[in-house]
Amino acid sequence: MPWGETIIYETRVSGASMLRDDIRQHERGSFAALSSPWFIEHLQKLGITAFEFLPVHAFLNDRFLVERGLRNYWGNYWGYTAAFFAPEPSYLSTHRLNEMRITVRQLHAAGIEKSFSM
Repeated sequence: MPWGETIIYETRVSGASMLRDDIRQHERGSFAALSSPWFIEHLQKLGITAFEFLPVHAFLNDRFLVERGLRNYWGNYWGYTAAFFAPEPSYLSTHRLNEMRITVRQLHAAGIEKSFSM
């Protein structure tokens, strides 16, 4: 896609789908949700040509938030990176690393490029 025609959709993995009623509960906030047909269709209707997942690295939860029972995608929205190049486990509804790869492949099949923010 020529740079001048690129439209990038930038989002945090969990933030894009956490409140969607049309996504199965266990998939909300995960890579699996981003590869669902409704989400890909939504991106296509918007004219999106590239997708940027904001920090996908495994991160630490702040003790203050953990002690109050706040989950990382609400209480500590961005997290503090702990393991570069290791996906955040809470983004994997299947708990398999392949889920991230499958999502990227499905986005590619729909004509949407990927971009990762570090």
